[in-house]
Amino acid sequence: RFTDLSAEMTWEYTLIDAQNPPGTPLVRRGRKEIASTLAEKSPEGLTHRIEDHVLDDRRAAYIERCSYPNGQQVVCHVLLDLRGGGIARARCVQAYDA
Repeated sequence: RFTDLSAEMTWEYTLIDAQNPPGTPLVRRGRKEIASTLAEKSPEGLTHRIEDHVLDDRRAAYIERCSYPNGQQVVCHVLLDLRGGGIARARCVQAYDA
């Protein structure tokens, strides 16, 4: 989980979606800022399913499908940059039900 972030690394999380378009994506840096944002976007009852993951020594990618308790669906394509055994940068492009 991203909320288990190592304090030693400089983390960056970028999110592109309808509210955060490519020209002005949501960018968070540092353990506290990222953990706070992810906790805010992961309410109780949200379910996650990971699909189509790939991994090598420098990068990982996967599709994350989420369902909110009200039935709303979200699909997020995630690309991770790995460094020193951890995640150095995460980039997410997501789409969700209106």
